Amino acid sequence: MKKVVGFIGLCKNVGKTTFLNKYIKEKEKYLITSIGWDGEAIDHIFGIKKPSIFVKEGSFVCTYSNLKPTKSEKISELPIENQFLGKLEIYRMKENDIVQVAGPSSITQLKTFLKFAENLEISEIIIDGAADRRITLSVSNEIFYICGPTYSQNEQKLIRTIIGIIEMFNIPIIEPNQQFIEIKSINKTNINTLDENQKYVIEDFSKIVIDYELIPKVLKKYKIFVKKKPEKLNIVINSFNADLMKHTLNTSKIKEEVGRLISNTHALEIIDLTASNSLP
Repeated sequence: MKKVVGFIGLCKNVGKTTFLNKYIKEKEKYLITSIGWDGEAIDHIFGIKKPSIFVKEGSFVCTYSNLKPTKSEKISELPIENQFLGKLEIYRMKENDIVQVAGPSSITQLKTFLKFAENLEISEIIIDGAADRRITLSVSNEIFYICGPTYSQNEQKLIRTIIGIIEMFNIPIIEPNQQFIEIKSINKTNINTLDENQKYVIEDFSKIVIDYELIPKVLKKYKIFVKKKPEKLNIVINSFNADLMKHTLNTSKIKEEVGRLISNTHALEIIDLTASNSLP
């Protein structure tokens, strides 16, 4: 199975595409897609400016036919179609270029896409997530969470959110011989109806649909397990506030405070996007 790397931004304008470009600059022979619509000059929903996505010659892009990269050739066509954007197709880049990427938007579509991707000669599959869309968590081996002041200017809120994400990743995988009750999700409705004496299991982290800040409290009260989870978590802290167009966070302080509060970080990398060398 090919390695799948997912990117999740906590909100719009948080720096996800900026970090994504830094990440793929160091990579060769990858396939990139998005569960949203990324790389357009102006966000088609919110009307705000967005950074472009730069991809290398020889890499692959999975996007809809109406967004076909100019300097590319079609490799394959998936049985997925969008009313406005056309058919979902995979293209090989003939030159370095900027691209718009829109791809599978559901778990079923993601699984179909990954089957097609297995036939390509690539080192990894990159899934660019939409703002806090968590379905990427269902299929990824490694996850990058990007957070920053456009999510919250309050450093303590950011720290609580980051700790919630880390605590979520520390949820154990259920053992085969354990007795448990399977539930579809953990949400605002059912978190007050669970039994503290029972063990509950969910499919994966995408089924946790409460605020990240609430996760430590829920895990302290209830015995929660998952069937599967990514192997590694990366937290990317961005100090730049795209709304104010200036740096407004002390990322070193946040990183230090999170490290002080969290002890179990064996599969965790905290990355300061402000630093010049920001890749692990």
